[in-house]
Amino acid sequence: MIHTLGILFALSCFLEPPSPPALELPRQVHAGRMVPGGRTTLDIPLANRGQRSVHILEIATDCGCTQVVLPTRILGPNQATTLRATLEAGPHIGPLEKKITLRTSDTLHPEQVVMLRALVKPYLAFQQPQAAFHGFSRSDVAQSLEIPFASERPLSPELHLGKASGWLSGFVILETPMKGTLCLDLEPSALPLDRSSGQETLVLATGLPEQPEARLDVLWMVQDDLVVQGDPITLSPAAPVGTLTVQALDGQPVLLSPDSNPPHLDILGDVQIPVARATLRLQWQGPWPATVETHHLQILTDRPSQPQLWIRVLVHP
Repeated sequence: MIHTLGILFALSCFLEPPSPPALELPRQVHAGRMVPGGRTTLDIPLANRGQRSVHILEIATDCGCTQVVLPTRILGPNQATTLRATLEAGPHIGPLEKKITLRTSDTLHPEQVVMLRALVKPYLAFQQPQAAFHGFSRSDVAQSLEIPFASERPLSPELHLGKASGWLSGFVILETPMKGTLCLDLEPSALPLDRSSGQETLVLATGLPEQPEARLDVLWMVQDDLVVQGDPITLSPAAPVGTLTVQALDGQPVLLSPDSNPPHLDILGDVQIPVARATLRLQWQGPWPATVETHHLQILTDRPSQPQLWIRVLVHP
């Protein structure tokens, strides 16, 4: 009989449901709809339903786009507080899911998770996520692109584009209160000469309370006549000489003339000699620096489409 009672007691302990966490909080919080680049604040209730104080030892998020503020880290029995989370949406469109992990002094349930969810969807959206200019040279005429957009809300006629770079300009044509076209013009001759590609983010002021701004990334890639290999050049006491080649894609000779030599840098090779593939040897002649130095070498060419080249020279101690 005693043996039977012992078995029944053991079974009752085994079948007894686990105790709930002392810290009570929602498993998920939905922020609703957000726009790309938007931000929203969520209040998450926390309550201690246990008989002992609960210490919140750590709060971790899985992304820097989620910031949290907690007024107190210690909750006595039947005490409550609010965890305030600020959620920021990136450029991604679609479902957004972020995690907040709380580590507490509750030994049976030391870790609890709250999922933050939202749907990222713009009220004004461009027909394509990026605008790309490519396949042109610096000597070409201005390049143009038209990017249609549509809105779920009526747009103001004062819709305007923010300031762009010197090489990029644009204007807005509003065809109806709900749709329009962003017209972009790129001036190849005004592009930076020290690189063959780049990106600019344009900001369209929408006038919509739900989405004051719409952003569009504009990428460009110029088809240079001259291709540089070996940039940047790295020089050090162990390797004081570096090699740089300049290839003319059309196979025609090109004349190179170094214009602004960094101090202590000698340039040898195909200088002032018209060749289709020029090889330059850069040699450091001065004292070696105590820390890494970055110098810029300017080389003039006889190509109107690419009148100068900029080469980075890294000098190591």
